[in-house]
Amino acid sequence: MPQPQVGFVNEEEEGPVVLPPAVPAPRPFSAPENFINRELSWLEFNRRVLEEAQDATQPLIERVKFLTIFSSNLDEFFEIRVAGIKQQIESETSEVGADGLSPTETFNRIEKVVRELVATQYALWKDELMPALAEKGIRVLEVAELNAKRAADGLIGFARREGISHVIFGQSARSRWDILLHGSVLNRFLEEVRDAAVQIIPIGRHGEHAG
Repeated sequence: MPQPQVGFVNEEEEGPVVLPPAVPAPRPFSAPENFINRELSWLEFNRRVLEEAQDATQPLIERVKFLTIFSSNLDEFFEIRVAGIKQQIESETSEVGADGLSPTETFNRIEKVVRELVATQYALWKDELMPALAEKGIRVLEVAELNAKRAADGLIGFARREGISHVIFGQSARSRWDILLHGSVLNRFLEEVRDAAVQIIPIGRHGEHAG
């Protein structure tokens, strides 16, 4: 709290002389206000990567690259850093960091920031980058738009590249004649990737798990 100002009158001079206010005591170095949360700081770094993807002065392919870097960074962030925070929460540790945040408080703040960033990412991709790529003759197709062979080839390539050992398929609602005529993603995958365990889950008519 600031000290009250004190004045006195010098007999040789006219008028009161006002002393400067007292300087407040410095904040202790260990005060939480002096520290920035490491995880939230990292998210702000990744925000700047996303802002590069939003920059319309960048070449289109560079914007796409920055968007993929942002996404890759976020995946690694959750695999390593958020996983560590979840372990702290599950172990019911009450340890508070130098920034004054508990693991639960840190997780809640991460969730809020990430929701905002991912919403921006998806809007940028769907509303700007995908249409811009289409204008250049580059179309990014959904799996449903691919025929069975192309869809299977994409899955096979991904499984081999990433060393996938377990794959879950939804049971197709297509007729046997349709599968024979147009091919099956599952059959082709089983033929090409023999070292992965495959599990088939029955799917209802409206995409819900049966059972």
